[in-house]
Amino acid sequence: MKFFAFTLTIFLFGIFHSTPTIAQDKNKSIIAFVNKNLNKKIDRGECWDLVAFALNEAKADWKAPFDFGDEIKYPKTDLKPGDIISFENVKFEFEGGYVTFPQHYAIVYEVKNKNEIVIAHQNHNNIRKVQKLELDLSTKTKGTIKFYRAR
Repeated sequence: MKFFAFTLTIFLFGIFHSTPTIAQDKNKSIIAFVNKNLNKKIDRGECWDLVAFALNEAKADWKAPFDFGDEIKYPKTDLKPGDIISFENVKFEFEGGYVTFPQHYAIVYEVKNKNEIVIAHQNHNNIRKVQKLELDLSTKTKGTIKFYRAR
């Protein structure tokens, strides 16, 4: 009887005590994929290819072309490395310039704070290799950004 109680306690502790969620594991796998492919061309070099191959590597439950997972209600929900980003007619303006994303897909690589992130993406400015770019989300002046978490 003592063995059963001990086993049950260990089992319940494992379930309820800070075990990583499936989404956290998938996000970690997505970032691992990005890390091993920085400065490399994924498939055709399209932005979507990076996202698709990373989700497949993480064995995420997603449907091509644009069902990347569960939509995140940013800024209410915090972003995490490995989240997917969809840009539609987006423009960021900042001192000294601007950057645009007519239609673009990327991965949150690093979260610096609530507004500042680093993305991993490819096929921006005709560079068809995985690269990183720092963005301040508060400098968005137009367009729509949606965030997704892999499931």
